[in-house]
Amino acid sequence: MLSFSASTARRTPFVAVVVALLAIGLVGQLLLNTSLQRGSFVLHDMQIESGELDERVQVLEEELARLESPSSLAARARLLGMVPSGAPVFLQLATGSVQGTPTAAPTPTPPVPTTAAGTNPGAASAPAAGAAATPALSPAPTVTSAPAPTVPADSAPSTPATTAPGA
Repeated sequence: MLSFSASTARRTPFVAVVVALLAIGLVGQLLLNTSLQRGSFVLHDMQIESGELDERVQVLEEELARLESPSSLAARARLLGMVPSGAPVFLQLATGSVQGTPTAAPTPTPPVPTTAAGTNPGAASAPAAGAAATPALSPAPTVTSAPAPTVPADSAPSTPATTAPGA
């Protein structure tokens, strides 16, 4: 019996170390799984947010395309008091000559104030539910034009002429 107690006494620290290592391994595995699960939830939330942001980008790109369309730009320009230009006129800087016949732009007609419904311009109206609010355009500032300076054909420019690359 003496030998049985001695061998048991020698194995007890080894068994205790093995059990401790198993317990530490199980706790580590539990912490690792918990951390991975938390990361999985964060990843899922970020994927949902990414999808929402992708939709928002698409809506904003569509709105930008609508606002950049020629018809939208022309309508907003008319609201600002702008008018279409006539035939273009070109100024030759080297010679000071004008190519083309300058003509004055037509006088713009003042815009008629309307509401979203198109009735009773004096009454305030609220935008329709779900409709995107568009910023109000302010009237164009009044610009007075001064006569353009004339350059004599025989005068030389005060700075040396430069050529564009590839010319």
